[in-house]
Amino acid sequence: MQSTANQAQVLNDSVERNRESLFSSTQSAMAELEVSQQIGLISIDIRGFTGINMMFGFQGGDAVLCAAADRIERILRSKDVVYRTGDDEFSILLNPVIHRDHALLAVNKMQQLFEQPFMIEGVEHTLEIDVGLALYPETAANAEELIRQSVFALHQAKREYGKCVVYDALLDVENRRRQQLSQQIKVALDAGHIKLVYQPIFDPRVKSFVGVEGLARWIRDAGDTVSPEEFIPIIEQTGLMGKFTQLVLNTALRECSDFTDCFISVNVSTLNLEEVAFPDLVRRALSTWKISPSRLILEVTETSIMRNLDSTRFVLDRLSKLGVKLAIDDFGSGYSSLKYIRELPVSYLKIDAGFIKNLKEKSDDTMIVDAVCKLGHSFKLQVIAEGVETEEGGRVATELGCDLLQGYRLAKPMESALISNFLINKN
Repeated sequence: MQSTANQAQVLNDSVERNRESLFSSTQSAMAELEVSQQIGLISIDIRGFTGINMMFGFQGGDAVLCAAADRIERILRSKDVVYRTGDDEFSILLNPVIHRDHALLAVNKMQQLFEQPFMIEGVEHTLEIDVGLALYPETAANAEELIRQSVFALHQAKREYGKCVVYDALLDVENRRRQQLSQQIKVALDAGHIKLVYQPIFDPRVKSFVGVEGLARWIRDAGDTVSPEEFIPIIEQTGLMGKFTQLVLNTALRECSDFTDCFISVNVSTLNLEEVAFPDLVRRALSTWKISPSRLILEVTETSIMRNLDSTRFVLDRLSKLGVKLAIDDFGSGYSSLKYIRELPVSYLKIDAGFIKNLKEKSDDTMIVDAVCKLGHSFKLQVIAEGVETEEGGRVATELGCDLLQGYRLAKPMESALISNFLINKN
């Protein structure tokens, strides 16, 4: 039996050969193309495949890849070819197509094939894929450009979750802007321009603030602040999430280490939860600042956790054993599953702020908030109302069963120098 290192080398060699074959086949197809025809190149990535390897081992993962390749082969025509071009990536050369809609039809068929469960060691398991598509000569001038554009569209598809992205020139313009912002973020991380502010969290039962949420802010040299909605996605896409999370986590624990009666909540990305070493990073940070794990809450959005549930399950279980608590943020904004709430070590549900900020008696939102509270309490979870902006909203949320409240009506986010005095004076 081959060692893991030898298996990895064989895979790398095979992938490299496939990439070379793809380039050669694409060039040949272009040379034979008729005037009215196009060539489509589809790039596919199996989402959350790391979790498959973690759960079932490399042999189980390879079996899934073979089954995936077999399914793709089913819809190919005589001149279409599929190549494995990465650990969990495939490229499909559609040769030829008459119109981009024909290529999109092939994409749709592939997505339908992957919606059918795979059998892994006797257990049904559904895989999801991200898809990028590029066309020659519609956008690409040669084989190298077609391959690059297809992969580029795939990376964009990963950001947009669940969509097939067809390459166009505007993607390159947006990419250049993102690259510039990425370089600025790297400088900002090294220069200490990423700061934290803290928003207090209120318990209406004891009428006191019992926790704080650390929120990242990027302040440029000119003094303007960049919105997290703009820079967090860039961090996720450029390999900076590990460094960013380490900075945020350690800053929050250091600046809040004296708040002995408060919990500390920090947002994390699904990318963090896919890193096997992430629990060790959390453990070291807690040890460094001498903070009990039970005081730390890690927040992850509902959409993110549903996107890569299998690949994050292992890390979430390790964090739970460490004593850290988990909160599902923006709950109600995505397509949730009761199964993950039941099976994962979740302690809190944070209702999406969109249901809270205009909350009034007998409004449509009251039914949603009431349902989430009953759901959370049936699973013995605490429910947090985020986005409380009016006195009535806070009162109605409390009456409906929300255990904790957070929002501008109660307290705005504030710098670390102010948060300590605020908690002392308000409690």
